[in-house]
Amino acid sequence: MPYKRIAVYEDVAKLERRTSKMLQVSYIDELQDKYEAHFEFLKAHVVPQIQGTRSLIQILNTLKYSAYLDEDLVSLTVGAYKNNLSSPITDRVGLLGLSHVLSCVNHFGLKTVYDKMELTNDFEIGLSLHLNDIDKLSSHERIQIKGILLTYLRAQAMFTNLPYNNSPNQSDKSNELDLVKHLFSNTLKDSLTPSDYRQLYQYLLTVKANQGPEHFNEEPLLQQLRDIWFNLASPTEEYQISKLHQDVYSTLQRLPKSKLHLNHITPSVLEVDILLTKYKGTSLKSPIALEVNGVYHYPRNSEIPLGKDRIKQTILTSIDGI
Repeated sequence: MPYKRIAVYEDVAKLERRTSKMLQVSYIDELQDKYEAHFEFLKAHVVPQIQGTRSLIQILNTLKYSAYLDEDLVSLTVGAYKNNLSSPITDRVGLLGLSHVLSCVNHFGLKTVYDKMELTNDFEIGLSLHLNDIDKLSSHERIQIKGILLTYLRAQAMFTNLPYNNSPNQSDKSNELDLVKHLFSNTLKDSLTPSDYRQLYQYLLTVKANQGPEHFNEEPLLQQLRDIWFNLASPTEEYQISKLHQDVYSTLQRLPKSKLHLNHITPSVLEVDILLTKYKGTSLKSPIALEVNGVYHYPRNSEIPLGKDRIKQTILTSIDGI
């Protein structure tokens, strides 16, 4: 049965994701061909016929867990999901389902698919309604709303908070910023983790890049988030230098009259693997950042960086001047 097949592949991808993190050496990818055949089968025979949304979410989860990039399948599945919605988008169940969909789009940084979703207003209306009534929700429901909001803000950071370009049509972020401030209410603040604070902080940095420093009016909130995140989880605490990272650094040390920084912390508190600030005795006006990215920064079948690295690149370029 196609639906059982979808569930089995999702379980395989979950298991692979858990075990692959324990591997420290190169390995032969025995699953890629199987994933490719599975996803091609879904595009040709299954997705257009699916009734309901659960299996569609499982397909998107499998793509994300397996780190297999297939933009056509994502686009097809997202379209089928919208056509099969039974709950209003703005209620909690509708928002929760859409956040699963958006999570896959975020993971791969698929702006074209995001633009086709056209869900910004629905998310903002639904989240505003639930945040205004947050005290009436159970603790479990509050955690769900927090997760939905963070997923939505990640999409905004990735797809709409583009660097300021002196255009009079810069996007109005007031509604989004109001949603961020809701997270600091007494009801939700205690549920925020170090990872949540990092995500909120990076979101605000992309808003600053979008609006330009001279138009950005949330500097106190940005600094508050920066201090909280930095104190809760310094970015260097869990960082391990790979052999490849060390080898690249050692090779670059041979550059003439140059100055390198290993695991450099930028003013925006992002970590750069290697920063080159001087070359042949000349200090660089714009330092050069070198990121030594392993396989987990890319889809298994593509050399296009995952979404998380695109957010970092925007911040490093627009805020840190690197």
